[in-house]
Amino acid sequence: MVWNIVYSILINEIIMILVYLSDPSEKSIYFKELNLSLGLKNWKIIDDEKSVIGVENSLIIIGRNRLSKERKKRFKKIFDKAIKNNLKIIGIEQGMFIINEIFGGEKPFKTISQGHEMFIGLGTKLASIIGGSGNVKVIFSSPENIKINHKADKLMASAININTGFIEAIELKGEGEILGVLWPVLGNKKLPNGFENIINYIVD
Repeated sequence: MVWNIVYSILINEIIMILVYLSDPSEKSIYFKELNLSLGLKNWKIIDDEKSVIGVENSLIIIGRNRLSKERKKRFKKIFDKAIKNNLKIIGIEQGMFIINEIFGGEKPFKTISQGHEMFIGLGTKLASIIGGSGNVKVIFSSPENIKINHKADKLMASAININTGFIEAIELKGEGEILGVLWPVLGNKKLPNGFENIINYIVD
């Protein structure tokens, strides 16, 4: 009886969502969005692999700036431990590019992509999460992008800009729970219906 009570308290105090920022200076930018999207006590920002204890649900890598060499080394250790402990890994904005690089893909190149139409692949993990596939109009811009030939071999493109061929979402082939999206899904009300399910996917 006593152990059940202690166990319940411990479980309730465990942070289930870990967040790694591509640039620590962006903490103030994302703090409010993370609280609104994930819940006040459901997440914490981490800086090393020691913070991954193995009972968490998800790891988010997010940011608008590229990783420094030092932070890239740190994230690789965090990423490897998250994989070992079967955490869901979600890259958002710059985080999508970071996941691609971790798997051996190329760095993004600078070119602005603005409001447009994209195609979401049938049968992809992304389509399952948002509840649909096919052509979708989105309103957002990205200062950096990648094309199919920049993608890591182990990853598949689950969303592509129809006008430019730029990749807007990637995922690990097969059963792995690894997803990267270029869209600013945290607190963004301009994204199409169903995209809020990406947040539910992170939290569940």
